[in-house]
Amino acid sequence: AEAVMPDSERIPGERYHAGQRLRAYLLKVEDTQGDPRIVVSRGHREFVHQLLSLEVPEVEDGTLVVKRIAREPGRRSKVAIESLDPNVDPVGTCVGAGGARVRMVTRELSGERIDLLRWSDDTVQLLKNSLEPASVLSVELNEEEHKANVLVPDDELSLAIGKGGQNVRLTAKLIGYDIEVSSPGEGAD
Repeated sequence: AEAVMPDSERIPGERYHAGQRLRAYLLKVEDTQGDPRIVVSRGHREFVHQLLSLEVPEVEDGTLVVKRIAREPGRRSKVAIESLDPNVDPVGTCVGAGGARVRMVTRELSGERIDLLRWSDDTVQLLKNSLEPASVLSVELNEEEHKANVLVPDDELSLAIGKGGQNVRLTAKLIGYDIEVSSPGEGAD
C-alpha cells in the first residue's frame, strides 16, 4: 500500500529520498472512491510513544505507562512515565544503560531531545518534575482558570524557562495549565 505524509505531519527540517526506509505512525485510513488513503505521521506525539514501546520492553509489556507527551517535532519532547512496579525506575529504565534506549529514539527522531520525567497525579509535583533540573521554590495553582505561578531561584530562571521559552511551553502543554515563571529578584531593580 502507498501512504501519504502531509507537510504538517513531518518533522521540520527532515529530507526524504526515494527508496529510503522510514518509520512513521499510522494516523488514519480514509475511505475513497478507489484505494483507501493511508495517512502517516512522524510529527505526532504518539509516534514518540510507539518508538519508546519498540525500544523499552517495559513500556511494551505494561510495567511502565506513558501517561502524557508534549512535543515540538524536531526540537524537543517531554514524556511523563509512571511505573506500575515499585522496583522499576521509570526514567532510568527508559534511558537505558549509558543512554542507549533513549538514544535510539532520539536518532529516529533526527536528534529531537527527549525529556523523560516521573509521572505524578499531583499537578504541582508533575510541574516540578517537568521543570527539572531547575528547582522550584513555590507553585500557586489557580485550578478554575488553569493557571500556575511558579517561583524559581534567580540563577535558575533561564534554565526553567528554556531556550526561547521552550521548557515552560512544553511543561504547559504537558500539564494543561498556563504557566508564569518568575524569580524573587525579578522585581528588585
